[in-house]
Amino acid sequence: MAVTSYTAWLADGSPAHAAFPTRALALNLHAYGYNIGRTDVIGLGDERHLLADPPMDHTPYSATPWPGAQPYPYVLAFDIMTPVPAGMPSLTVLGAKLFADKQAGRAELAWLKYMNWTDSAGRTWHDSWKPTWYRTSSTDTGHIHLSGRTDHVYSTVAATYDPIAELSGATMPDVNDLYAWQRIEAITYLQDAFSGAGGFADLPTKGSKVPFTTALDEIRAGVRTLIDRPPAAFTTEQVTAMAGQVAVALVAAEDNPLTDAELAAVAAKVKQVLAAALSG
Repeated sequence: MAVTSYTAWLADGSPAHAAFPTRALALNLHAYGYNIGRTDVIGLGDERHLLADPPMDHTPYSATPWPGAQPYPYVLAFDIMTPVPAGMPSLTVLGAKLFADKQAGRAELAWLKYMNWTDSAGRTWHDSWKPTWYRTSSTDTGHIHLSGRTDHVYSTVAATYDPIAELSGATMPDVNDLYAWQRIEAITYLQDAFSGAGGFADLPTKGSKVPFTTALDEIRAGVRTLIDRPPAAFTTEQVTAMAGQVAVALVAAEDNPLTDAELAAVAAKVKQVLAAALSG
């Protein structure tokens, strides 16, 4: 049965993943310090979105997909919000850039279904391409909203799209060290692996940590404890005892070819080697 409501989504374990192109562009902008909201499942809305009737593109069970059926459990939208990082283009300038690039037919924005944004005159627009462009006024103010097409959920066309660099000549810090599509696929795999641990609906809706991030924090804390722990010191008696245990194991072996004298020599050598290793 198709999941089409918040209640059904909760019953299904609340899975949620960001569509590839929305995640790619969001992460590229986030590298400059732009506010994209939560970074675990980019674009997944708060309760206002999740309980809306009809549910829209900030949910994995949107009732407004286009041009095909909703690719559950993918979230097809995200917002670019204030505050804008110091020295970076405003949301008005960025919105105008995104609109102009979409109108110019840039392949990197082939996934974009519609956007809500505010121009330099303070007018907020709903610009849609389903499939041809049409514009209406919008009350969705204070941010840029981008919604994606259902037929580009797995598209990597936005992976190297960098509107900020094109606007300002800035460079993204280390964001392209890996091939973008590999980065996106790796993140999606981690979402698949860890979203079942309680489901994303069990997490706070803004700025929360997914189970994977929490696990990493615990691992880092454990590693730090090990690093800070003083190295263990073994006494001569402990080394002798360990050498004796090795000797006993040799004697117990069914195919032991050693005489008692040879066994004593082996035990002495084992002690020497252990003492050198454990004193380092």
